[in-house]
Amino acid sequence: MQSTFDQFDLEALYQNQIGLETVERMLPELPEVFVKAINIFRLVRHYMLKGGIEAIDVPVTEISLRLEDSGFAPHLANQVQALFSEQFPNLYSINFNVLEELELALIKKHILDTMLEDKQ
Repeated sequence: MQSTFDQFDLEALYQNQIGLETVERMLPELPEVFVKAINIFRLVRHYMLKGGIEAIDVPVTEISLRLEDSGFAPHLANQVQALFSEQFPNLYSINFNVLEELELALIKKHILDTMLEDKQ
């Protein structure tokens, strides 16, 4: 059985407004833990943009300091750094594109899980 999502090229979803709206419409369908992770990724991207560091690779070991310099609350910045260190041990640096890719990976995982459930 073909899923309704098969026709979408997920990497292209952010390339236009319709794609962005599609991603936003999918958020309520995602598991709560995925939505929380996506919100964290988006918040980090916002502060990277605010701090002018969106175009550079920030080592995971320095993300807390860089976020604090951008106005992020220190205790939250430490939690974000711990999250990336623990949940993504093979990730050595973070940039704007990596955060978008992580968000899309969660959406893809949900779509694949949905497709597998549909086949059962």
